[in-house]
Amino acid sequence: MPLPAEVLDRTSKWIPWLRNAYHEEIPLKMHYGSQFDDHGDPQWTKEFSAWLQGVGPNSERRSRMTQALRQLRKKSIREYDVAYRIIINGESIEDTTEWLNARAIRNNKPERYTERDTTAIIVSAVDKLLAWWW
Repeated sequence: MPLPAEVLDRTSKWIPWLRNAYHEEIPLKMHYGSQFDDHGDPQWTKEFSAWLQGVGPNSERRSRMTQALRQLRKKSIREYDVAYRIIINGESIEDTTEWLNARAIRNNKPERYTERDTTAIIVSAVDKLLAWWW
């Protein structure tokens, strides 16, 4: 039985919002400790560099999104993995499904995922993130 259209629409609506909330956060790490640029200064992490290029700080949103993601990781690692790849990294359902299956094969696990399975996982993850956000 397919997921109802209104559930898929709701999830699709919230994914970009959650992605923006995450990327507006001030990165916790500013530079790589052992990497230096041509002038001998510490090299910025890619997250901090992106933040410097125009994403403004919003500490309340940062704290809430970070806490929601940590809770998701603690309670459901599979949903966290899928949410991180789709919401944070902007990957597609198809690519995430391929990654899940490749990881299962690499780790000699019997489960195999369909795009429908991955969709159900992201729907659940978004619902949990929103519940823990508010």
